[in-house]
Amino acid sequence: MSDAGILKNKVAVVVGSTSGIGEAIAREFSAQGAKVVLSGRRTERGQSIVDEILAAGGEAVFIRTDVSVPVDIERLIASSVSRFGALDILVNNAALELTRPLAECTAEDFDRVINTNLRSYFLASVHALKIMTQQRRGVILNVNSVTAEHPAPGIGLYSMAKGAVRQLTRTLALENAHLGIRANEINPGLIQTEIFNDPTAAKVAEFGVSQTPIGRIGTPEECAKAALYLVSDDAGFTTGASLVIDGGLTI
Repeated sequence: MSDAGILKNKVAVVVGSTSGIGEAIAREFSAQGAKVVLSGRRTERGQSIVDEILAAGGEAVFIRTDVSVPVDIERLIASSVSRFGALDILVNNAALELTRPLAECTAEDFDRVINTNLRSYFLASVHALKIMTQQRRGVILNVNSVTAEHPAPGIGLYSMAKGAVRQLTRTLALENAHLGIRANEINPGLIQTEIFNDPTAAKVAEFGVSQTPIGRIGTPEECAKAALYLVSDDAGFTTGASLVIDGGLTI
């Protein structure tokens, strides 16, 4: 942890941080001085990341959270504030991707995807706002996706949820700017996360790379650097923004 980090003494809750972009964000924020609360369903993995952060001189805790359970989200925010006394940054990152044409999706599929990819963002934001409003400060960062604006066949429910997250970000920004609270989002394209460890995803990755001008898949760490800017005071005049991180895929 850096004593001169740009997030020194900030308290950040990262929802969905046991792998991929969420994990990279938690590590980056800690390296920049933040007190970080990691969350997710994989307790062993989450605690392992926390142990590594502590060993590096950072300050972090893991709180097991199933974002499909509303009371878990409420408990996550309340426990974080109880532990650290404030909430400066909320990162919404939980995600569930279902690969299936819309015509083959069921009501149960809809509920699963929307509850994870949209409702969890909404609920965490609402609970965080109760604290941030009292503080008259705070930043909400939503990890969105380029599919919010550019849907792809076979992931319609995912794209629908991400499109709604875009409007959530904009509404949060509009409604809370006068309170000193900002809301932004990052929109990653193809990023090297656990999904690409599955051999069946190889063709998807190959096709994606062929369509990406930079010619490669992005990294979670690159997303974390973008997230860091948007939650930092350097972006103090930035709210309602959507930062695309896709190697030119959507040009």
